[in-house]
This record gives sequence, C-alpha cells and structure tokens, in this order.
Amino acid sequence: MSSTMSSIISTASRMLLPIIPGDDNERRHFILFSSESEPLFTTYFETSFWNQLILQLSQAEPAVHHAVVALASLHRRLMGSSQHGIECDASTDDYGLLQYNKAVASLIKYIAKEGDDSLDIVLVCCILFIYFDMLRGEIESAGKHLLGCLSIFSTIRQTQRNLTTLRGELEPMLVRVNVQTKSLFDTPSRADDPTAGVGSLPTRFSGLSEARNSLNSLMNKILNLIQSQALRAENFVTMADTTADLQLEESASYLSLLERWDAAFSKFLLHRTNLSSRDRDAVKLLMIHHAASYIILFCAPIFSQCMNDQYLPQFERIVSLAKSLLEPADGTLPGQCGLQSVWVEMGIIIPLFLTGWKCRNPLLRREATKLLSAPRQEGTWDSIAAARIAERIIALEEAGLPQILVAKDVPEISRIYDVKLKSICYQPQSSRSCIVGLLKARSGVGIIGTEVIETVLW
Repeated sequence: MSSTMSSIISTASRMLLPIIPGDDNERRHFILFSSESEPLFTTYFETSFWNQLILQLSQAEPAVHHAVVALASLHRRLMGSSQHGIECDASTDDYGLLQYNKAVASLIKYIAKEGDDSLDIVLVCCILFIYFDMLRGEIESAGKHLLGCLSIFSTIRQTQRNLTTLRGELEPMLVRVNVQTKSLFDTPSRADDPTAGVGSLPTRFSGLSEARNSLNSLMNKILNLIQSQALRAENFVTMADTTADLQLEESASYLSLLERWDAAFSKFLLHRTNLSSRDRDAVKLLMIHHAASYIILFCAPIFSQCMNDQYLPQFERIVSLAKSLLEPADGTLPGQCGLQSVWVEMGIIIPLFLTGWKCRNPLLRREATKLLSAPRQEGTWDSIAAARIAERIIALEEAGLPQILVAKDVPEISRIYDVKLKSICYQPQSSRSCIVGLLKARSGVGIIGTEVIETVLW
C-alpha cells in the first residue's frame, strides 16, 4: 500500500467510523470523497454538513452512502485522472449512474415512512441528486429534484414542523441552487417559494457564512422579482411608462437591501483583521457576487440595455477580483490557493459571463471572456461554454458597426437583451453542445424582439 493511500486512510479513520460500508470499490470511492472531494463543496466556506454530517449519515444510511459514492465517481471523472486505485475511463460514468440508481432504490423506503428522521434522509439525498445532475448537465432532472425539495420545505413551514439542525444547513444550500439555475436558465418557480425568506440583514455580520447566506437570499429574491417582472411585461410590445416606472420602483427597493448588505459586510471586515488566505478569497468572491447582484437587478431584459453602461464600476470590480482569484499574486496555481476547477457552487463563471454579455465596453467584456477561457465547471455552468456564448453575443452585437471605442457605440437595437437555453448535450471528456436563443432588436423598451438561435460547441 502506497504511503499516500496510508495517509488518506489514516485521515479518514480519524473522521469516520472504523468500518466503511460497501464493497472494495465503494470503499475506495468513499475514501476519495472524504479526502479529496470535499473541496468540491467547501472551497471557501466551512460547513459541518459536508465536513461531518454527510460522512456520518453515509455510513448509517445506504441511500446516502450510494449517493456519496456516485458523486465521488463523477468528481473523479470530471477531474480526468486515475488515482487511489480508481481507474478513470468510460466505465466511470456507468459506475456513477449505477450508484445513483442504487441510491434512488434505497430511498424509496424512506418516502413511505413518517417522521423527521426519514424526512431528513429524503432531503439529504435530494440535495445530493441535485448536485450529481447539475455536474452532469442534466438540468431538467436537477430541476425536478429542486422542486421536490422546495415542496417538502413548503410543507414543513405550513405544518409548523421544527426546522432541525440538518434542515437549517440544507435550506441555504437550496437557495444557492435556486440562484444558480435561475440566473440564466428558465427554471420553474413556486409561487410559495419557501427559500424566499432565508437570511437576514443585521447591522454587522458575525461571520462569512452569515454574510454568504444573506447575500444569496437577496440574490434569490432579486431573481424572483426579475421573473415576475418579465411575466408581467410579456403582454406589452412596448411597456407603458407607468409599468416601467413600477418596475424601476420595485428594483429600487432591492437596491436599498443591497446597500444595507454592503454596510453590514463592511462593518464585519473592519472588525476582522486576521482573515486567513482562504477567508480573503471568500471575501473577494462575496464582493464579486454583490457586484453581480446589481447587474442582475438593473440590467434585466425589461429595461433599456443602454442602462447597463452606468454600471461600469461593477463590471470592473468583477473582472479585477476574478482575475486576482485566478491569477494569485504569490505565483501559486489556482488549485493551490483554493480555486477549484470543479465546484458545485456558484463562483466566478456567472458574474464573468454577465460582464462579457451585459458590459459593452469593448476591452472589459473581452477581458471577462478571456478569463472564462480557462476550463472550469461550477454546477451546471461550464466556463468554456459561457465563453463561447459570450463571444457569439459580442460578434452579433458588433456586426456591421463602425469602430467601437466605448459602450455607447453599441446602439440599443444591436444589443442582445436576453439569453434562453433551449437544450444542452453535456458529456464529460467528450464533445459538448448547447442551443441558445439570443433575443435582440427591440423597438423601445419591451419584451418582444427577434430571437437568434445559435448552436454553441465546446
């Protein structure tokens, strides 16, 4: 046995029970998950769910165990290498799906049971299924699991059942998944979205996790607002002034919340001068997401796209901070400083894509697109795919225009105001493609425009 494997098993044995369930292959994947796959979930933010709870549950509950093994197998496949006695080839996909199906089969008995324990196991497995499907590009399946989780949480609130410690960990995770899927994809929403009220805005945050949960809750609320505004505007070819004024007034109320979050975060940073390198990176990421929230709120399809030009400082902040995360000043590689090439959470891809799309400054949008060209995956988001779509948007918007020096050189009628994902063919380690609808050429401020269908390969 190699010294590396002995070290891994020694580490795992200190964290876990002496006996790891399953056959030899399952045990190897389980050790891989406990030793290597944790950064897939906790790159910047500590959480007892991944560090402790999920490992303990997977030893006692077969459904959780098989779901964990499936995730470990998929992670190894995405990383594209063979380590710790696990060969990485085409059969890895089949093995991951086999474990996924075993988890589903094991979960059936819990669905029929009553009680908090069974409900918690169902919720944990649903979360694991969501992440598994997201990483595989199975957006529709992930969406169904997400709606199932939201339905369970809605029932919990309606029946006034206790929010257990485990559910307290799961609910912010659902908010983050919601934000990921709503930020570009047309995912179904619940009118009684139980995650809409997660988080709070204190005068000063007590820690990075509280600040993260609060910001993601706010982003989720903003995306719910954007969806409702878009539905309201669908009936208008050109929005009436009163309707446009109402939309701006609604958005302004969320601007106040973003400013309150920023104030609470600034006070937290003033009182925390001893942040670790990992925490400093987490701060940068939260600042990126805060800037992206402004863009999502005020650069929505319902507004004139020329309004986007006033948010150049937010676009610049996103590019500058993302660059510092991707290109550390001390010369370490991104993976060494904490920025993983595969991550289930929202990181820098969505904000950089929004910059490549919504920022019409020719140099800045191209710099954002260039940063996306480094291969990364964050949940359903692939950086290369995002870069290809952004490049196509730039080409369409600038086609036939004279020299573009500043954002205003791209007229309203040339700007892509919405992106709709039509379908995706996603296979790790092989050719991938997606079909997107790019909406442009509006006359006035409205929703109706010309849709350009594009097939993007990467």
